[in-house]
Amino acid sequence: MDSVSLQFFGPPVIFVRGIQVPIKRNKTLALIAYLAVRGSPVSRDRMTDMLWPGLEVKKARANLRTVLSESKHLLPEGVISTEGHSLKIITGPSVTCDVREFMHLAGSDEGPEQIDKLSKSLVVYRGEFLQGLSLPECPDFDDWMFDTGQRLLVSYSRALEVLMTSAREQGNADKAVDYARKILDLDPLREDAHRVIMELSASRGDSTSAIRQFEILKRTLEREHEGPPEKETADLAAKLGKNERSSINGPKKTSKTSKRRRLLALSALTVFLAMAGVIILFLHGNGKTRENEPISIAVLPFNFLCLEEGVDRYAESFTIEMITALAEEPLFRVTPHVSVRKYTETILTLAEIARELDVRYILDGATQANETRIRFSVQLIDVKLDKCIWAEMYECEKGDSLSTQREVVDFIKRKVQKEIVQ
Repeated sequence: MDSVSLQFFGPPVIFVRGIQVPIKRNKTLALIAYLAVRGSPVSRDRMTDMLWPGLEVKKARANLRTVLSESKHLLPEGVISTEGHSLKIITGPSVTCDVREFMHLAGSDEGPEQIDKLSKSLVVYRGEFLQGLSLPECPDFDDWMFDTGQRLLVSYSRALEVLMTSAREQGNADKAVDYARKILDLDPLREDAHRVIMELSASRGDSTSAIRQFEILKRTLEREHEGPPEKETADLAAKLGKNERSSINGPKKTSKTSKRRRLLALSALTVFLAMAGVIILFLHGNGKTRENEPISIAVLPFNFLCLEEGVDRYAESFTIEMITALAEEPLFRVTPHVSVRKYTETILTLAEIARELDVRYILDGATQANETRIRFSVQLIDVKLDKCIWAEMYECEKGDSLSTQREVVDFIKRKVQKEIVQ
């Protein structure tokens, strides 16, 4: 028998001998899908009631014969059995159905082969069941299609959960986070998946991404009017942010004089000078870019790691000023603020963001504050190498923050321009 592939995940398609066959009638496709997914014999009366509800019996049977004739014309002989009063599609080595294959793989019980089968099931699940097919005049069929799609989605979600847990237990953080993000693609309110990303990001020393994930969850819950995060999630965020808060609220100097303010501002300039130097040495001195080729870079929205009034404005202001300063320098091809601000609440990885923006380097960071001071944490990532090539923090007094910020940004721009000209 010629090979037949019935694919019902995503937009439904049928291949015979590797060639897609055209299907003119939606009800022909509906008949084939129903018989293939059910796998067991279905009476002719059941099919007429489902596909032609309310139609006079004689006309409904005539329509069924027409659809069956078209189905037999599309598929090799012997695939559809019409003997007696029942109809059936016979699957096997030559006739495969992706939904039945998925159900077999995703239904694997615990055992040595479970993880391998569940991993394969994710490849088979290519999208929504019978995507784009709708028969509103056939409520029984539409109900069956919806219910089947929901059961398959639940099985897909369960497979992701098992794989996420397994990868985490085996110490494979990258895979565990990837599975967690796929779960959030299905349901952005799944706090267990948010927690996995938070914990594993922190375990890799990336506390900024961990807290950013918590902020994404909080905003999602607020948008959906779901209330605050669960206590377990809030406690985890508090634990992850403890060291950061301890650092920023650590021992303070007693002097409040203008001299202290000037020293703090000078320290901020020194730190950002180091940042400029690192960027210049790495991007220019090390020959990572060809002559006259702009350096593609995006400055992601700086996250604010506390809810104190005004911190969000500091974060956004610094992001915009940094973008503006770099964009004024011809050496850089900088992604504009209007294109990056949508990533404030994204669950995409930095690699995925870089692909969307077509950049190699990403400047990412966060803003914290207490009663008197503000801290900016910055890291420069070479996405191509998947490596944080530089990271630094600086602090300033709240009263000096805006003037110091402008002064530092202008100084970086002049320094970068001077080094490139040389």
